[in-house]
Amino acid sequence: MVEKIAQAIDVYQIPIMGDDWAGGTGHWLMMVGYQGFEHEDGFQLTHLLCLDPGSEAPKTTLWNAVIEVFHDDSSSVNKGRLPSNHWGLDGNRKPCRISTSVILDTD
Repeated sequence: MVEKIAQAIDVYQIPIMGDDWAGGTGHWLMMVGYQGFEHEDGFQLTHLLCLDPGSEAPKTTLWNAVIEVFHDDSSSVNKGRLPSNHWGLDGNRKPCRISTSVILDTD
């Protein structure tokens, strides 16, 4: 699902993602970018950059939250049911899981 979200961003589509947290809570975020690095086998995506309606509006970036999905070696950031981390503007990391995504076409 993460690769499909990145591909949608590359072609100017709008990916919206459902993010689940411990205790059954969660909400939707809009992906606006991603980051990672080039290596011998291609590109390793590590983070999704998001607009999160549950966080303060961004003042110096185009995003106000980050979903950390993979380490540099392509392993998940966490083990178990919540394999990713959500970072808000407060700097706190909260384990999460990307549960759903919807991609809106801009054409």
